Amino acid sequence: MLDGFSITNGVHEKGSGIHINNSSPTIVNCKIDQNMGVGIYGRNTDVVIKDTSIIRNQGTGIYFIGDNDSGNIRIGSFNTKVINSTISDNKFDGIVSFLDIRTMITDSKITKNTRWGVRATSFGGYTDIMNCEISQNTGGGLECSEFSKLTIYNSIIKENTGKIGGAIYAGPSGRLEVTKCLIIENKAQRGGGIGVVLKFDGPIITNCTISQNTSEERGGGIYANLFGAHLKLSASIVWENKSNDTHNEIFGGGPSITIKNSDIKDGLEGFGVNFAKHINYEDNIDVDPLFVDPDRGNYNQKMEVRL
Repeated sequence: MLDGFSITNGVHEKGSGIHINNSSPTIVNCKIDQNMGVGIYGRNTDVVIKDTSIIRNQGTGIYFIGDNDSGNIRIGSFNTKVINSTISDNKFDGIVSFLDIRTMITDSKITKNTRWGVRATSFGGYTDIMNCEISQNTGGGLECSEFSKLTIYNSIIKENTGKIGGAIYAGPSGRLEVTKCLIIENKAQRGGGIGVVLKFDGPIITNCTISQNTSEERGGGIYANLFGAHLKLSASIVWENKSNDTHNEIFGGGPSITIKNSDIKDGLEGFGVNFAKHINYEDNIDVDPLFVDPDRGNYNQKMEVRL
């Protein structure tokens, strides 16, 4: 256990603050600040990071990687945890989970990193995010790619900027599930809120509010370009998003798209060209959700809007 230390000005190719290799420490109540590269690097580890700040490092804040030297990928072999911590102002990504790592991030803030807030990438990786704030990252909020799985629950994803998916990007083979999340005020070239370019398993979005996001081209709220994948959106609000080109709320297409029990501004008119040919659109409404004060970031509803 490493408890109550500040580590700064470290220099190392992998982990200039802390380097973990085939061991499983607990890091609690520490400050990993202004190191010359990656703040914490963990290879083949079940590390627990709690009540810790990983800030202002010159590389990625936290980088987890599984064992790929033998070429024998073991799905979910290692379990890492980041609890009640701050990962902020790092010069690359906030947190990266690479190869056969299972990473759980809870009650944490991932903010103002120069690239992605969180990246779940490559074969066998699982990343679970719960009760977190992912905000103001300038490469995008979250990325899910290369056969990794990303689940996000009860979190706020706001004010991030990216190329495809300001808040969340999934593609081309990532698996994405988003539940009870507030996705607001993000910006991207395509898909201001969520951008997916998928060939296999499609995203599942449930009970989310997607509002005030902006894209330069298509799909202010959601951009979905699906090749064999299935988009499922249910019990959600997609409202007052903006696109400088076409279709403020949702743009996309694919062989199988389901939208149910949701509040979509402008209904089917808010969708991209020929979108309706691919869509199962059932029991949805186009009714002002009556947010309390969205200009001040309060997206609670003055009263519940029922279908």
